[in-house]
Amino acid sequence: MKLIFAGDSITEGITGDSYLKLFQKKDPRHTCVNLGLGGDTMIGITDRLIKYLRKHDDAQGVFIQAGHNDIILPSFRERPVPFRAFSAFLEKRGSVPTEESIQFRSLYARRIEEVMKLHRGPIMLMTLSCVNEDLKSETDRLRQIFNDEIRLIAKEFGLNLIDIGAAFNRELASGGQNYSTSTVRDVFIDGLLSKLPNGTSRISEMRDLKLTIDGVHLNRRGAELYERLVSEAVTALER
Repeated sequence: MKLIFAGDSITEGITGDSYLKLFQKKDPRHTCVNLGLGGDTMIGITDRLIKYLRKHDDAQGVFIQAGHNDIILPSFRERPVPFRAFSAFLEKRGSVPTEESIQFRSLYARRIEEVMKLHRGPIMLMTLSCVNEDLKSETDRLRQIFNDEIRLIAKEFGLNLIDIGAAFNRELASGGQNYSTSTVRDVFIDGLLSKLPNGTSRISEMRDLKLTIDGVHLNRRGAELYERLVSEAVTALER
Protein backbone atom coordinates (compact mmCIF):
# COMPACT_ATOMS: atom_id res chain seq x y z
CA MET A 1 0.00 0.00 0.00
CA LYS A 2 0.99 3.60 -0.52
CA LEU A 3 0.60 5.50 2.75
CA ILE A 4 0.94 9.24 3.33
CA PHE A 5 2.14 10.58 6.69
CA ALA A 6 1.59 14.30 7.26
CA GLY A 7 2.95 15.93 10.39
CA ASP A 8 5.68 17.91 12.11
CA SER A 9 9.21 17.01 13.26
CA ILE A 10 8.01 13.80 14.92
CA THR A 11 6.83 12.54 11.53
CA GLU A 12 9.84 14.01 9.72
CA GLY A 13 12.07 12.05 12.10
CA ILE A 14 15.29 14.07 11.85
CA THR A 15 15.51 15.00 15.53
CA GLY A 16 15.22 12.00 17.85
CA ASP A 17 14.24 8.51 16.72
CA SER A 18 11.93 8.08 13.75
CA TYR A 19 8.85 5.93 14.22
CA LEU A 20 8.30 5.96 10.47
CA LYS A 21 11.73 4.45 9.79
CA LEU A 22 10.97 1.75 12.36
CA PHE A 23 7.66 1.02 10.66
CA GLN A 24 9.25 0.85 7.20
CA LYS A 25 12.02 -1.43 8.46
CA LYS A 26 9.57 -3.84 10.08
CA ASP A 27 7.11 -3.82 7.18
CA PRO A 28 8.91 -2.84 3.93
CA ARG A 29 5.94 -3.90 1.76
CA HIS A 30 4.45 -0.42 1.99
CA THR A 31 5.48 2.78 0.24
CA CYS A 32 5.49 5.59 2.80
CA VAL A 33 5.39 9.23 1.74
CA ASN A 34 6.83 11.37 4.54
CA LEU A 35 5.25 14.84 4.56
CA GLY A 36 6.65 15.72 7.98
CA LEU A 37 8.27 19.11 8.52
CA GLY A 38 9.95 20.29 11.70
CA GLY A 39 8.25 23.18 13.46
CA ASP A 40 5.09 22.96 11.39
CA THR A 41 1.61 23.70 12.69
CA MET A 42 -1.81 22.37 11.80
CA ILE A 43 -2.22 25.06 9.12
CA GLY A 44 1.09 24.28 7.44
CA ILE A 45 0.70 20.50 7.75
CA THR A 46 -2.77 20.40 6.20
CA ASP A 47 -1.81 22.92 3.50
CA ARG A 48 1.08 20.69 2.47
CA LEU A 49 -1.07 17.57 2.51
CA ILE A 50 -3.83 19.16 0.42
CA LYS A 51 -1.30 20.38 -2.16
CA TYR A 52 0.13 16.88 -2.39
CA LEU A 53 -3.27 15.24 -2.76
CA ARG A 54 -4.21 17.60 -5.57
CA LYS A 55 -1.34 16.12 -7.58
CA HIS A 56 -1.43 12.50 -6.36
CA ASP A 57 -4.54 10.35 -5.90
CA ASP A 58 -3.01 6.89 -5.60
CA ALA A 59 -2.65 6.51 -1.81
CA GLN A 60 -4.48 3.81 0.13
CA GLY A 61 -4.27 5.62 3.47
CA VAL A 62 -3.54 9.04 4.93
CA PHE A 63 -2.17 9.59 8.45
CA ILE A 64 -2.33 13.08 9.96
CA GLN A 65 -0.83 14.33 13.20
CA ALA A 66 -1.01 18.07 13.82
CA GLY A 67 -1.03 20.36 16.83
CA HIS A 68 2.23 20.02 18.78
CA ASN A 69 3.61 23.29 17.46
CA ASP A 70 0.28 25.09 17.76
CA ILE A 71 0.95 24.70 21.49
CA ILE A 72 4.73 25.10 21.51
CA LEU A 73 5.24 28.17 19.31
CA PRO A 74 3.03 30.56 21.34
CA SER A 75 5.01 29.60 24.46
CA PHE A 76 8.18 30.87 22.74
CA ARG A 77 6.91 34.45 23.04
CA GLU A 78 7.76 34.45 26.74
CA ARG A 79 11.22 32.95 26.24
CA PRO A 80 14.60 34.51 25.26
CA VAL A 81 15.09 36.33 21.97
CA PRO A 82 16.39 33.32 19.96
CA PHE A 83 13.15 31.44 20.65
CA ARG A 84 11.03 34.43 19.64
CA ALA A 85 13.10 34.88 16.47
CA PHE A 86 12.77 31.19 15.60
CA SER A 87 9.01 31.35 16.12
CA ALA A 88 8.77 34.43 13.89
CA PHE A 89 10.77 32.65 11.19
CA LEU A 90 8.45 29.64 11.29
CA GLU A 91 5.32 31.78 11.11
CA LYS A 92 6.73 33.68 8.13
CA ARG A 93 7.38 30.31 6.48
CA GLY A 94 3.69 29.44 6.89
CA SER A 95 3.75 27.51 10.17
CA VAL A 96 1.15 29.73 11.85
CA PRO A 97 -0.16 28.42 15.19
CA THR A 98 -3.86 28.16 15.97
CA GLU A 99 -3.81 28.86 19.69
CA GLU A 100 -7.41 28.53 20.87
CA SER A 101 -8.67 24.96 21.05
CA ILE A 102 -12.13 25.74 19.65
CA GLN A 103 -10.62 27.64 16.74
CA PHE A 104 -8.17 24.77 16.23
CA ARG A 105 -11.02 22.26 15.96
CA SER A 106 -13.07 24.47 13.63
CA LEU A 107 -10.21 25.11 11.22
CA TYR A 108 -8.87 21.55 11.41
CA ALA A 109 -12.35 20.22 10.62
CA ARG A 110 -12.58 22.42 7.52
CA ARG A 111 -9.18 21.17 6.38
CA ILE A 112 -10.28 17.57 6.94
CA GLU A 113 -13.33 18.20 4.75
CA GLU A 114 -10.98 19.33 1.97
CA VAL A 115 -8.77 16.28 2.44
CA MET A 116 -11.81 13.99 2.23
CA LYS A 117 -12.78 15.52 -1.11
CA LEU A 118 -9.34 14.71 -2.49
CA HIS A 119 -8.80 11.32 -0.87
CA ARG A 120 -11.63 8.79 -0.81
CA GLY A 121 -9.72 6.17 1.15
CA PRO A 122 -9.14 5.79 4.90
CA ILE A 123 -7.91 8.77 6.89
CA MET A 124 -6.26 8.24 10.27
CA LEU A 125 -6.15 11.13 12.74
CA MET A 126 -3.42 10.85 15.36
CA THR A 127 -3.64 12.56 18.74
CA LEU A 128 -0.60 14.35 20.17
CA SER A 129 1.99 12.41 22.15
CA CYS A 130 3.32 14.89 24.74
CA VAL A 131 4.51 18.47 25.06
CA ASN A 132 6.57 17.95 28.24
CA GLU A 133 6.60 14.56 29.97
CA ASP A 134 5.15 16.15 33.10
CA LEU A 135 1.43 15.71 32.49
CA LYS A 136 0.74 18.52 34.97
CA SER A 137 2.74 21.11 33.01
CA GLU A 138 0.84 23.93 31.32
CA THR A 139 1.85 22.93 27.79
CA ASP A 140 0.80 19.34 28.38
CA ARG A 141 -2.48 20.46 29.93
CA LEU A 142 -3.15 22.26 26.64
CA ARG A 143 -2.11 19.14 24.74
CA GLN A 144 -4.83 17.17 26.52
CA ILE A 145 -7.42 19.79 25.53
CA PHE A 146 -6.28 19.76 21.89
CA ASN A 147 -6.43 15.97 21.88
CA ASP A 148 -10.06 16.09 22.98
CA GLU A 149 -10.75 18.32 19.98
CA ILE A 150 -8.98 15.89 17.65
CA ARG A 151 -11.05 13.02 19.04
CA LEU A 152 -14.22 15.02 18.37
CA ILE A 153 -13.17 15.65 14.77
CA ALA A 154 -12.50 11.96 14.21
CA LYS A 155 -15.92 11.10 15.63
CA GLU A 156 -17.70 13.83 13.64
CA PHE A 157 -16.30 12.66 10.30
CA GLY A 158 -16.21 8.95 11.07
CA LEU A 159 -12.43 8.78 10.75
CA ASN A 160 -10.07 6.24 12.26
CA LEU A 161 -8.36 7.49 15.41
CA ILE A 162 -4.86 6.48 16.48
CA ASP A 163 -4.84 7.64 20.09
CA ILE A 164 -1.13 8.23 20.57
CA GLY A 165 -1.95 10.69 23.35
CA ALA A 166 -3.77 8.12 25.45
CA ALA A 167 -0.88 5.65 25.06
CA PHE A 168 1.64 8.28 26.19
CA ASN A 169 -0.60 9.22 29.12
CA ARG A 170 -0.56 5.62 30.33
CA GLU A 171 3.23 5.44 30.11
CA LEU A 172 3.67 8.75 31.94
CA ALA A 173 0.89 8.31 34.50
CA SER A 174 3.33 7.34 37.25
CA GLY A 175 5.07 10.71 36.89
CA GLY A 176 7.15 12.37 34.23
CA GLN A 177 10.08 14.75 34.36
CA ASN A 178 9.33 18.44 33.83
CA TYR A 179 11.73 19.28 31.02
CA SER A 180 11.72 21.59 28.03
CA THR A 181 14.61 22.70 25.85
CA SER A 182 16.30 25.72 27.41
CA THR A 183 18.17 27.13 24.39
CA VAL A 184 17.76 27.08 20.62
CA ARG A 185 21.32 25.76 20.50
CA ASP A 186 20.14 22.64 22.35
CA VAL A 187 17.68 21.92 19.54
CA PHE A 188 20.46 21.64 16.99
CA ILE A 189 22.81 19.77 19.34
CA ASP A 190 20.07 17.26 20.16
CA GLY A 191 19.58 16.71 16.45
CA LEU A 192 23.26 15.85 16.04
CA LEU A 193 23.60 13.75 19.19
CA SER A 194 20.50 11.73 18.41
CA LYS A 195 22.20 10.37 15.27
CA LEU A 196 25.03 8.78 17.27
CA PRO A 197 24.76 5.10 18.32
CA ASN A 198 22.32 4.95 21.26
CA GLY A 199 22.31 8.75 21.13
CA THR A 200 18.66 9.26 22.02
CA SER A 201 18.88 6.83 24.93
CA ARG A 202 21.88 8.71 26.31
CA ILE A 203 20.12 12.07 26.05
CA SER A 204 16.98 10.71 27.74
CA GLU A 205 18.97 9.09 30.57
CA MET A 206 20.85 12.33 31.18
CA ARG A 207 17.55 14.22 31.50
CA ASP A 208 15.63 11.42 33.24
CA LEU A 209 13.05 11.24 30.44
CA LYS A 210 11.07 8.13 29.51
CA LEU A 211 9.72 8.49 25.97
CA THR A 212 11.41 11.59 24.56
CA ILE A 213 14.77 13.36 24.45
CA ASP A 214 13.40 16.79 25.28
CA GLY A 215 9.74 16.46 26.24
CA VAL A 216 8.62 16.27 22.60
CA HIS A 217 10.96 14.44 20.19
CA LEU A 218 11.01 10.68 20.49
CA ASN A 219 13.62 8.38 21.94
CA ARG A 220 13.70 4.72 20.93
CA ARG A 221 11.02 3.72 23.41
CA GLY A 222 8.70 6.51 22.30
CA ALA A 223 9.28 5.70 18.61
CA GLU A 224 8.51 2.03 19.26
CA LEU A 225 5.23 3.00 20.92
CA TYR A 226 4.28 5.08 17.87
CA GLU A 227 5.34 2.30 15.50
CA ARG A 228 3.24 -0.30 17.30
CA LEU A 229 0.07 1.81 17.11
CA VAL A 230 0.64 2.75 13.46
CA SER A 231 1.31 -0.91 12.57
CA GLU A 232 -1.94 -1.95 14.25
CA ALA A 233 -3.83 0.69 12.23
CA VAL A 234 -2.23 -0.43 8.95
CA THR A 235 -3.01 -4.08 9.72
CA ALA A 236 -6.65 -3.10 10.24
CA LEU A 237 -6.65 -1.39 6.82
CA GLU A 238 -5.47 -4.59 5.16
CA ARG A 239 -8.35 -6.69 6.49
